[in-house]
Formats: sequence, C-alpha cells, structure tokens
Amino acid sequence: MRTALIKGCSFIYATLLFRVVNLIKMKGVFVIAKGAPTKYETTQDAMNSAPEIDINVNINIPKIQTVKEEKKYKCTCCGDSWDVQKTHFSMSKSVLYQSNNGYINICNSCRDKYYYQLIDLYSGSEEKAIEHMCRQFGWIYHIDALEASRQVSVDRSRVSHYLAKKNLGQTKMAGVTDIDTVKYEFINRKSEVIETLDDVKDFKKTKLKSVKFFGTGFEDDDYAFLQEQYDDWTTRHECKTKSQEEVFKRICFKQLELLKATRTNSNTKDLDKTLQDLLATGNLQPKQNNMDALAEDRTFGQLIKIWENEKPIPEPEDEFKDVDKIGKYISVFFLGHLAKMVGIKNKFARMYEDEMNKYTVQKPEYEEDSEALFDAIFGGHLDSSKDGDSDG
Repeated sequence: MRTALIKGCSFIYATLLFRVVNLIKMKGVFVIAKGAPTKYETTQDAMNSAPEIDINVNINIPKIQTVKEEKKYKCTCCGDSWDVQKTHFSMSKSVLYQSNNGYINICNSCRDKYYYQLIDLYSGSEEKAIEHMCRQFGWIYHIDALEASRQVSVDRSRVSHYLAKKNLGQTKMAGVTDIDTVKYEFINRKSEVIETLDDVKDFKKTKLKSVKFFGTGFEDDDYAFLQEQYDDWTTRHECKTKSQEEVFKRICFKQLELLKATRTNSNTKDLDKTLQDLLATGNLQPKQNNMDALAEDRTFGQLIKIWENEKPIPEPEDEFKDVDKIGKYISVFFLGHLAKMVGIKNKFARMYEDEMNKYTVQKPEYEEDSEALFDAIFGGHLDSSKDGDSDG
C-alpha cells in the first residue's frame, strides 16, 4: 500500500505518510510523558532487538525506460547516468569503492527507494534498514549517528541524514567503515548475563555457589571478580556474622561498579564515597586498622590519654553524676593510696589520710603512776578496807 502511495503522490507527501504509518506500527500510540524512554534508549533498544523479517516483501527498483545518451557515471541499479558524481552519489570510505572516486555505485534516488523497501522487509524498523545498508555499502553503523538522525526534514530521507551525522562526534571517533563497526563491536562486546540458575551450566567460569550467593543478573567474568574479591576480604578480616557477610558482599559489588566506571572514564565520585562508607561500617578503613595496630603496642594509660585527647568523655547530666560516689572512692582509695605508697604529697594523698583517720584507732597516752592507767589496766578502783581484812 505504501509503495503505491509513493508512486502516486509527491515525494513530500509520501515521506510524511510513511513516517506516520511507521510511528503507528512501531509505537502504537506516540505519547510524551514523564518517565518515557529517551531518544538514546529508544534507538539502543531498536538496534539490539532481533530483526523481524517480512518474507512477503520483494525488493524491486525498476530500471529507467527512457533511452538517452549514456554519460560518464552510471547508476548500476536504475541505469541513469551523469557527468559528475558529487550530487548524485553517496560516498563511502570502503576499499571496495576506492577506484570509483570513493562513491557507491547506486544513485541517491535508488538509495532512498532501496532504504524504504528495506524498512518494509524489516517490518518497519528504520534502524535495521540502515544497518543493512551500512553493511552493504561499507558505512560505519553507530548509535550516536542513529540518534542524531531521528529528526529528519520532510524532504530528506533518514538514511541521507545518517550519512551526514556519521562524520560527527563519537561516530567519527569510532571509525568510518563497516570494518570499523566490526572492530568497535568487538572491543565493546558484552558477555551474556546470567539470568537464572539454569544458565550457569552454559558458562565455564561461573560456579552455581557464586550465583546463589551474589544473585543473578551479572556476567560470567563479573562472578569471577566478585568471588575473588570476597574471598580476599574474608581471609584478611574477621567475618563470623551475617551482618559482616553482607557488608563484605556490598563492598565487592561497589568494587565491580568502580572497575567498570573506571574502564569507561566515567565519574566515580559517588561510587568512591559509597565504598568509603561501607569500609567505615565494617571498620575496615586504613586509619581504623592503624589504630587497632597501635592499640596492641600501647599501655592502658597511654590509650586512655589518646582517647581523651581525641574524643574526651563529656560531662554527665545531673541525674547521672556520681550518685554512688564511685569517683570519690577512686580518688581516695586508688589515687590517694598510690600517692601515699610512692611518697607523693598532693591532694589525693591528703584525702586518703583524712579518710583513713576516720577508721584509725589512736593509742592513748597516760602519765606515769596515773590512776587512770591503773583503771585502764584493772578495770576499776580497789576497796582498801576489804583488802586489809583479807590480808589479816
């Protein structure tokens, strides 16, 4: 139906009609809403999707019927010819066209007709049609040029717009020919993701135990990295509880994210901060480990001094102030006693002496031949008359 419209209508009208039909076929309803996929995401999904081939489509571009004088540069498709190539043919950096001044062998008109019929062949996918043409005519196939070529003027096909955009930005950095596409895809290839436990048997490196522990959704090489890092952490540090196990697991996940971000030269500021927070949670930061090592070489008194200098104990609230007098007991019977033993005269020694005086019995002093001394020894006065009677 669309082919008949293209033949019977003007080029502008046919192009507009094609794009409307294509949007309806591909999207169903074109809605702009918050959270909708970006152009880049839409293009990427279209590139990665499996091609849907319409087997009823036949590619057919008729030759021109008008007989005219043949000129220097001839289109191998329709048979028309021109004296110059620049305005009638598209360029390609492929070696296959180097002796044709770098121009492909079909004219721009046939190129566009071929493009539209390829879209029909690929069930409405412009991305698959452009990929097909890139492979055939030696052009690089890259997502940035595809995304940039989505906005097409009504008098210009998307493949024409793509050819202009492929010479800019990231696409140009990736290369110029279909061979560069092959190299780029090889360098940036992704391993298959393990979605279920049943997928493990298809991978040589990954063990079922690792997938159960770290969960599905990672690539084969990712599991090897995660397991290696986890084993390294847990052999160097204590891991006896479930909470410690989870901290080490999260650290490994963050290390994997950092590794991938570093490979692509992405910003790692947030990832670094999260990793530092996880290390602090697990008491694994270098400064924390250094303090633990220092603690083994310090006396108890030295450690108390260090802790008090770095983070002293604050004054307690009134309701918690030395209600059981433990502070006084320590000052008197520990510090005061210690000062008394080593002969230091200070306030603690005096406090100790004052407190001990309360519980010290002083030896009484008596005068010589004192009656009080007699009473203290014998417990009372003697009756002299009774003593005289008993002697008689």
